[in-house]
Amino acid sequence: MPAPHPALAQGNTAVVTGAGGGAGIGYAIALQLLQRYGLKVLLSDLSTDALERTSEALVKAGVDSAAFFTHAADVSQWEEVKELSNVAFEKLGRVDFLILNAGVQRPTKDFTEISSADDQLAAWNQTLGVNFYGVLHGTQAFTDRMVAQSTPAAIVVTGSKQGITQPPGNPAYNVSKSAVKSLTESLAHSLIPTSVSAHLLVPGYTYTKLTAGGNDFDHANKPAAAWTSDQVAEELFARLDEFYIICPDNDVNWALDSARMEWNANDILKKRPALSRWHPEYEKEFAEFVKSKTAAK
Repeated sequence: MPAPHPALAQGNTAVVTGAGGGAGIGYAIALQLLQRYGLKVLLSDLSTDALERTSEALVKAGVDSAAFFTHAADVSQWEEVKELSNVAFEKLGRVDFLILNAGVQRPTKDFTEISSADDQLAAWNQTLGVNFYGVLHGTQAFTDRMVAQSTPAAIVVTGSKQGITQPPGNPAYNVSKSAVKSLTESLAHSLIPTSVSAHLLVPGYTYTKLTAGGNDFDHANKPAAAWTSDQVAEELFARLDEFYIICPDNDVNWALDSARMEWNANDILKKRPALSRWHPEYEKEFAEFVKSKTAAK
């Protein structure tokens, strides 16, 4: 395992969005920042109730309540993210580690399905507002101030494999996570001359409130294929020397992930139809391609 990122030095500070509810990836990351690395952490989420549950869970886990504080913010709203940044720098003095994790997954329909345009546009607007603009607002509100510190710092953005492989079924979510990938790549490149690094965290199948359909979930009911949020957090901190932190799960390893991504990229190079992986006429060819790429791996 590589040495910890220098931004994780004892006594440094962090901001984590999407950290409410006392569960999920944001909470799991925050817990490790507090317990393992000894950072002081500002936790943010849309709901004050969700943040209260997080505070209770952290204290129950043995975290000193003086080591963290909370601030509710709607990341889709620029003014609220600016205020979050102001609060962070006022109370923490600096921000060494920024986790832009807030996200939603509202269902949207494929374009040939009959649906209410008003309902669909509302779902698109919320999905893009939180998943993409939430990240854009976070980078705009924090990055320059973190660069100005002239000390090692890191920005981690939570993406999705759906933003890479584009499975049919929820186009708004795919678009939002594609945009997040592109934004984070541009951010990382622009930060090369600075002491700040950027990283794209791409969870595999993870049992969270989003994947459980937005309902309360019990880890006793976790599907066998899924990772826990704690496993994703462990993967993040083990691989902060990388930009693309694409996580496996209990069903999908790197060989299978890379085969799927390579097939998608080859749609362009081989002039195949868009998303050919899901076309019936390519089903056999895709299966043979994956088999050739994953055999004995």
